[in-house]
Amino acid sequence: MLTRLRPAIPLVALALTLSLAATPLVEGVAPYTLTISPSVPVSLGSTITMTLTVSGGTRNSAYTVVIDVVKPNGTGSATVTKTVTTDSQGNGAVSQFYPDPSFTAVSGTVATDVGGVYNVYVNQTSPVNIGIVATGQFTVSSMLNVVVSQPVPGTVLQRGETTVISATVSALSGPDNAATVYANTPSSGRLLLPQTSPGVYTVNYLVSSSDPTGTWTIVVQASDNIGNSGNSSPVNITITNIDLIIDSLVTYNSSGPSTNFSSGDTIYAFFRIRYSSGSYLTSGQYSVVLKNPSDVQVANLTGAYNGSLLGFYTTTAYEVSTLDPSGPWNVEIGANSLNDGYGDTGPTTKTTASLWMNVIPPSWPSGSLLTVSSLTPSSLTLSWISATSNAGVASYRIFENGVLVATVSGNVTSISLIGLVPGSSYELKVEAVDRAGNVSSSDLSQLQTLPQQSASALWLFVVLGIAAALACSAALLTIRRYKRPRKS
Repeated sequence: MLTRLRPAIPLVALALTLSLAATPLVEGVAPYTLTISPSVPVSLGSTITMTLTVSGGTRNSAYTVVIDVVKPNGTGSATVTKTVTTDSQGNGAVSQFYPDPSFTAVSGTVATDVGGVYNVYVNQTSPVNIGIVATGQFTVSSMLNVVVSQPVPGTVLQRGETTVISATVSALSGPDNAATVYANTPSSGRLLLPQTSPGVYTVNYLVSSSDPTGTWTIVVQASDNIGNSGNSSPVNITITNIDLIIDSLVTYNSSGPSTNFSSGDTIYAFFRIRYSSGSYLTSGQYSVVLKNPSDVQVANLTGAYNGSLLGFYTTTAYEVSTLDPSGPWNVEIGANSLNDGYGDTGPTTKTTASLWMNVIPPSWPSGSLLTVSSLTPSSLTLSWISATSNAGVASYRIFENGVLVATVSGNVTSISLIGLVPGSSYELKVEAVDRAGNVSSSDLSQLQTLPQQSASALWLFVVLGIAAALACSAALLTIRRYKRPRKS
């Protein structure tokens, strides 16, 4: 029996093969492939390209599909209907952008405006409605990459110095040229970084005297108008105090700058305070110590900023009395006695300015007299011995009958007085003035009467006058005689 059946087997197989070849494929079922580009995460606002491919489907047929894009965390979904037309080989493809106006929003917005994973579902609706035939995903990232290039970690800045803050900002697609970028200041403020080149944002920051010292942790934040954002890694730098320097320290009396003072004068001090960075301090009140020759503090003068003088002028002063010792005094600003209120101190060493205090007026050596010499009816020479003074004699004042007529230097001890009236009496007086302005308490004086003009000198004057007059008359007569016309 087996032998009988064996020849029939090839015939059955052939018949089955012919039957299968003549039977068409089941209509509406086809293998689908969904490709999403780009295949890497994209930034907010990016556009996705989805390509649906049919391979080995029904030849020269149309497949209708619905593409459904579901946004992350249920924030929205949208659908679009597409048709895939196959060729004679049963192959076909169709592409679709997302977002695109052809989509219909089911909920939410049609946009890549939420970070996370977007799910794509392809449903075949015809020629047979068979449901989901392909799926895919793409990821949208809202993160910007922010990298600080300046300053470098570990930088040390002193108040008053300037640092550059620079950062690069990029999205997944490349440099972000539309970001808003901020950095934090040492005082926790916000500092806008303008764009200086593609994806690069830079600003110069001057560390102020009010910025806190210590560690400044810089974090640069960036965001754009489509919702991308990101922060840099922290960069730690150090801010240190700035030194205060006394730029000038001088003493004043009521008339102006002076280094010599005497009884009745008032001592003021003036000074400027400069930061080591170069700028000047223009606020606050600071003390200046006044010390006598024994280095004993006598007064504490308080200086406040004076805008017209562009410095600090003491509003309190010291009145010099006859009880104050004469000699070298000084005003002093102690080391690190100044503080600008923000922890900046100075000067590193004490600053002093010297002045001379002299409450003892000049005096004349015992037995000193005024000496008159070269006496004529209208002039004389007045001489004296040098006065003495702790501060040094600055000048001598000469008086005639109580009227100051001349002042000479302290190294001059004689003067010629001319134009005097013959026969008149003059009270002559000399005062000594020292460098502190003290005037000698006792004066050298001399009452001097000038001689009368002598008779012989007077007759000589008259004779000379008559002779001059006669000579003039003779000259006139000669001229007239010369000009008389001759008779015809």
